[in-house]
Amino acid sequence: MSLEFGAKDFGLMEVTKYILQPSFFQGAACILLNMDKWKQLSQKGQDIMLNTFFNDLQPKIVDYRKDQSERYKKIYLDGKIEYINLSPDESKIFLDTISNSTWDYLAKKDPKYIPMFRELDNKVKR
Repeated sequence: MSLEFGAKDFGLMEVTKYILQPSFFQGAACILLNMDKWKQLSQKGQDIMLNTFFNDLQPKIVDYRKDQSERYKKIYLDGKIEYINLSPDESKIFLDTISNSTWDYLAKKDPKYIPMFRELDNKVKR
């Protein structure tokens, strides 16, 4: 569960002393569809959907999440929670490790489609 949403509701403010930055495993937008229907779309149709998602929708969601993070950060600082910020090099190692281990885990669960999603995700660097 992300501390950025609902920490007060779940009583986490009273027991949380630190929040590690950069944050990770935040909710994300996704496209859910039937693979048979996806395959029925022309390449142009698939490209339009992917471009709309990655170029239009995803950046708006990222901006929204940043705004929400800043809003909640103020609330947490008022609650005397300390933010621990990793250096850029540490952050890269940390986030790459989380990303790779998550993709590897998912690929074991669904070796057919997860590599395709991972490739799409790699095209969009946040």
